[in-house]
Amino acid sequence: MDEQVLLAQRHGGVSRYVVALVQALRADPGLGVDVDLWAAFSANEHAGAAGLTRTLPGLAGDAATTLAGLAAYHAANTAARSSRRRAAVVHATWYHPRFLPALRRGAPLVTTVHDMTPELAPEQFPQRSPSLAKAAYVAASSVVLTVSQRSADDLVAVYGPPPGPVIVTPLAPAPVFSPRATPPPGAPGRYLLAVGARGGYKDFPTALDTLAALDRGVMLVAVGGGPLTQEERTAVHRRGLDGRVRAVRADDPELAAWYSHAVALLVTSRHEGFGLPTLEAMACGCPVVAADTSVHPEVGGPAADYAPAGDAGAFAAAVARLLDDHDHRARRRSAGLARAASFSWARTAAATAQGYRVALRS
Repeated sequence: MDEQVLLAQRHGGVSRYVVALVQALRADPGLGVDVDLWAAFSANEHAGAAGLTRTLPGLAGDAATTLAGLAAYHAANTAARSSRRRAAVVHATWYHPRFLPALRRGAPLVTTVHDMTPELAPEQFPQRSPSLAKAAYVAASSVVLTVSQRSADDLVAVYGPPPGPVIVTPLAPAPVFSPRATPPPGAPGRYLLAVGARGGYKDFPTALDTLAALDRGVMLVAVGGGPLTQEERTAVHRRGLDGRVRAVRADDPELAAWYSHAVALLVTSRHEGFGLPTLEAMACGCPVVAADTSVHPEVGGPAADYAPAGDAGAFAAAVARLLDDHDHRARRRSAGLARAASFSWARTAAATAQGYRVALRS
């Protein structure tokens, strides 16, 4: 498994996937997969917390993402990359064109496609598309893995059928996400959650409009995605929500506590490849109100409530029912716990191992 995304991300969904997948593959010897991770060193927080990589002295945090920092980490991983000579299958973790020529040589290539959002909504990426050489990776792959059936369908719709098979390997919440008895320090009495990035297709304005429509002393807590931008603070003020919106940073145990005591997780995003916060919230007993578009119904199934994308009134009505109808809230909590439990990294690892076996036969 190559080191691309562990160098490109300090934290984030794709690098979280790589770390969890490596751990799950190594945890089950019966799968017959011996994972060589071509990264002994990275500044990635998920890989560091799992003990998979170490930081270089003086090159943690933002320093790791400079050109000099990336070059230093790439050089430090030379010994780890030497395992490519004995690899039976090579698994690409991202789509940078620089890595592809070497990955094409020798062993069959497997690539994970997480989503097709940049191709479906290019206007959301005016600076530079994160797709990079995704199309070339797909064309060079013996097997393509996707994290949802929706991503698989989008892939075929955009690129046409790839040369090899497409295998769906759904994600799962980490074990750390479970109901917590104690709320996080400083948590408000009643609050909604928005988790992750907030820009563009994530449609954070709909979350703000939902809060404005409730007017019940409920707050909105945005976890991850950084501090509120000036544009977001202006949007908060314009809606009369001063003092009702907070942005916080949280590690996974803290995030589990935020989930456990929220009225609901708002999933307003219009495009996702999977949408892991939905399952994380459910695993903590947190009801979910999601947009009825993209992959959200595939992930949340009948355990979530849904509203038309961008319809803040419908989102607010769903939240109001959770506030007023305790039986409905209890049913959603129970259904969510069961739904989250139906996904596991052991199943993800098994489906991935099957993808490797298919690639070996190609």
